[in-house]
Amino acid sequence: MSRPPLTHRLTHRWLDRWASLPSNLKGALWMVGATLAFAVMAALIKHLGQGGGGPALHGFEIAFFRALFGLAVLLPFLVPQVAGHRLRIGQWRLHGLRAVLGSGAMLLFFHAITATELALAISLSYARTLFLILLAAVFLGEVVRWRRATATVVGFVGVLIVLDPSGDTDPAALAALASAALVAGAMACIKRLSDSQAPLVILTLFAVPAVIVSAGPAALVWAWPSPAQWPLLGLVGGLGSLGQYAVIRAMQSGEATAVAPFDYTQILFVTVLGLLFFDETPSANMLLGTAVIIGATLYIALREARLKRHARPPASPPAPPPTP
Repeated sequence: MSRPPLTHRLTHRWLDRWASLPSNLKGALWMVGATLAFAVMAALIKHLGQGGGGPALHGFEIAFFRALFGLAVLLPFLVPQVAGHRLRIGQWRLHGLRAVLGSGAMLLFFHAITATELALAISLSYARTLFLILLAAVFLGEVVRWRRATATVVGFVGVLIVLDPSGDTDPAALAALASAALVAGAMACIKRLSDSQAPLVILTLFAVPAVIVSAGPAALVWAWPSPAQWPLLGLVGGLGSLGQYAVIRAMQSGEATAVAPFDYTQILFVTVLGLLFFDETPSANMLLGTAVIIGATLYIALREARLKRHARPPASPPAPPPTP
């Protein structure tokens, strides 16, 4: 009997080794993969915005193509569900609000990436956790105790350090901060929707409106991409979808407290990419402010996870074996 090809043996060996890894390590690796995908996507957005391979494309137009190609990725999974009448959709108003907030966040964030430093835009995006706490307290009635409130205030101090209000504030940086606020609103909507709606429904009812919402702003700044830019736009959409998939797998594989900190590796990737390809050197203010934001949001995430773990009811004792 002939041996299987070398590629098959190596693949099976790699899969066996992957399966033997601790779940938290697998989750961390998935998260690092996600942040790498998002970092490369951001670099491609900036490259296209600077006229790489053709005309300089506005962030609004790139966001439109990101939404369009993202929807195309969902279609193979969506069509069988629709054909089999297996999609159950409800809470239309909340879906609509989430779509508007998410689309606005994407437009602002893509514009920020093309108009300011990569690392600056990414560092301000981490403020979404801080805005989410404010929204949860004001609109969801959640109680914010003094430790979390203090960490939130410290986090916003970090935002001020990054923005450096003593100098000329970059409008694109404000766009990145506004995007973080809208993302927080979208996350609050998803928190409500996830109780009753399937993930595919939530993704689809964002993707379709996102194409429509982003089409208007994109039309105002439209420039036809060159033949060399079309593959890059497709890659932006593909990397965005791949990153989202990797985040989901990361959360499924490991504990949130072990996986979430690796989300911050994205700032390392974009800093290196910005330095190598766009000659962007982070300022001392940006580095210090980013460290404060990451420290505050990481403290909040770890503390919330610890509180949830302590709040869990004790596991029920195992049932006795059945009597023969």
